[in-house]
Amino acid sequence: MTQGQRAERWISASDGARLFVAEWPAARARAGDEGRSAILCLPGLARHGADFADLAARLSARGRRVLCPDYRGRGRSPRAADWRDYSPMRTLADILDLLAALHAPRVVVVGTSFGGLLAMAMAAARPCAVAGLVLNDIGPAIEAEGQGFVMRYVGSDHPQPDWPTAIRHMQAMLPTLGLRSEAEWDAFVRNTFVPGPDGMLHTAWDPAIARAFANLPPRDLWRLFAGIGRIPALLVRGANSPILGAATAEAMAARKPDLERITVAGAGHCPTLSEPEVAPVVDAFLDAIA
Repeated sequence: MTQGQRAERWISASDGARLFVAEWPAARARAGDEGRSAILCLPGLARHGADFADLAARLSARGRRVLCPDYRGRGRSPRAADWRDYSPMRTLADILDLLAALHAPRVVVVGTSFGGLLAMAMAAARPCAVAGLVLNDIGPAIEAEGQGFVMRYVGSDHPQPDWPTAIRHMQAMLPTLGLRSEAEWDAFVRNTFVPGPDGMLHTAWDPAIARAFANLPPRDLWRLFAGIGRIPALLVRGANSPILGAATAEAMAARKPDLERITVAGAGHCPTLSEPEVAPVVDAFLDAIA
């Protein structure tokens, strides 16, 4: 692999499961880049690493190594034989296995939705391994209506006959998503579905994932957020988010006064992190972290 070329990696989790990871190396060497933390991009609950392709290419061009994994049962990582293997703790363990396998002992975590919760858990469990956090439209209190919708959505296949129909379906299902062009919608939908043997398009995740979250015991996520401590963190929130309410974002800032924040007008759940008003903020935040 030469600088700037995306590489496809396969690693084994501790239980033998195969996990796919896309890796972008630092595309150019700059003075002081040696030893800088890699960027770990963690997607949403039913999403996968391809959602971060534009961000990864941009950050690679800025001299950072970027890792974008597919959780088990999402994207190119095979589905689990037992739905219990989709639990949050198993997923967190997979991520730690991945970092060990790819020799990334210290990372800046960019976590979208569920990926942001994993990022907070990493920071609480292994603070020395996390150099910084970007929390994309997620916090320690999740709006009940939005959470219910996500669980119903993730727990079902949504077969579509072709790509144009799939785009219309997703635009109707997620009217507040906030994507700003047909090209963005096309990329999002192509990361949502995969062709099946029946000629239909099917979800790029295992609907059994929802079973692993259906009966989780309550947990105080504010204690998880407190585990961030003094780790630099940036909160990105969609102004129309059904998951991260404005009151929760304010409470997060009150509990962590050094929390940097940006709210994306017109966006729902979740911002892409490539919006013209967001990209410079994310880039500057990451550039400031070794």
